[in-house]
Amino acid sequence: MADTFLKIGTSFPQGAFRPDGQPNIPSQAYADYLAANSMTPRADPVGYVAPSEEQSIFTEYNQDPLSNYGFDYGNESISNAGQSFKNAVTGQGVAQALPEMKFYPGGPTGAEYVYGGVADVGLGAINALMGGLGYGAGFVAEQLPFQKEGSEDRFARDALAGVEFAEQYLTPYFGAIGIFSKLGKASKAATSASKAPEVTTMPKLKIDNPGGDWLKSKLRYAQEAREGARPNTYQSTLGTSEGVTGYFTERLRLDPKTLQNIAGSVGEERYRPDPTKIENLRKSIAETGYEEAPILIQVREDGVPFVVEGNHRIIEGIESGRPSIPVELRYLRGAEDVDGPLSPAALGVLR
Repeated sequence: MADTFLKIGTSFPQGAFRPDGQPNIPSQAYADYLAANSMTPRADPVGYVAPSEEQSIFTEYNQDPLSNYGFDYGNESISNAGQSFKNAVTGQGVAQALPEMKFYPGGPTGAEYVYGGVADVGLGAINALMGGLGYGAGFVAEQLPFQKEGSEDRFARDALAGVEFAEQYLTPYFGAIGIFSKLGKASKAATSASKAPEVTTMPKLKIDNPGGDWLKSKLRYAQEAREGARPNTYQSTLGTSEGVTGYFTERLRLDPKTLQNIAGSVGEERYRPDPTKIENLRKSIAETGYEEAPILIQVREDGVPFVVEGNHRIIEGIESGRPSIPVELRYLRGAEDVDGPLSPAALGVLR
């Protein structure tokens, strides 16, 4: 009999077995019988519809695995590394930002391609390292329990903000870091300026401010950094670069005259403009073209903006009568909600 191998007390849903005692396969009734009484896994009969399962907390909190700011940063850095290595071979990177050089006095020209190639290889290695750090931050963010996608982005971004902070802190002591950073931006601008369309409308403002204890901790860290900092340093003005709560999805185009009174993050306004730097900048533009690398401005939590990169490019833009220059604007620790010269309201951005 068919019930010889069944447990005592087994129920028989109507239609689970045929009159001859054989299982009614395929049928929903027999599938329900197996689900209720079988102690071993079985393949689902044809046409069986599995009952819906409750969503687990991991599915709820990690809706899109391997997708957060850290992985995006890593992908972009690896892409830049590949481009730098390609530029080292083709001579289309740093070499384009260098003046024509001779291998020796009176000798043939082209040394700029050798020096530029070496610099591009170094930049490629740095970008590859940064890509690894980005993937690492993204992976760690993915492993934290009960983190939704927005929280993962914030964790990865805060972790990587330390890299940017380290660059700002170490550049005065290790000039090569700043030189490589500027060469990288010049190289990137040289290869992409002609491809990037100019944004004629105001880009979208993205806000990611969870508030609460998270915001309080970022404000506290920044204040502590300012209290113990030497004057005219990044720490004394902005404290830290952690806690970006608002940024534009694309670079802005702003009239350089609106930026002329904004202080530098390390006190550059004390000697701005520097005639020598302005003259060197003009010579570079005449030889290699205008660099479309954006001016980097960070707005402190009290609404006060500081120029982090591009102080003299602002002056050059004003003196050359440029109608607009590219700007990358970041709001720190809730600054997007504070009135100021570069607040969203002052820029005409609807919230």
